[in-house]
Amino acid sequence: MPDSVILDRVRALVSYYSGAAEEGLSTDSSPKNTAGWDSVANLGIMSAVEDEFGVTVATRDVIKLRTLGDIAAYVEANANPLPAAKSASGT
Repeated sequence: MPDSVILDRVRALVSYYSGAAEEGLSTDSSPKNTAGWDSVANLGIMSAVEDEFGVTVATRDVIKLRTLGDIAAYVEANANPLPAAKSASGT
């Protein structure tokens, strides 16, 4: 199961681009079962995911990302981790 912060943010992006109510979206939500999540919405979602999380989603991967949960798991696996805070000594 993807991190809840990532999942919530992906849910918000899917809601924004599809017009579907955020509270009605689950990890199983997909273009097949979510009104408004069409090919145009999917382009917006993927672009927003790239911008929001700093990941690049290759075309071959877009085809594999079929559900909201798939997208969140992809982000979790491919996002660059935040750099560790430097200590006061600069190391």
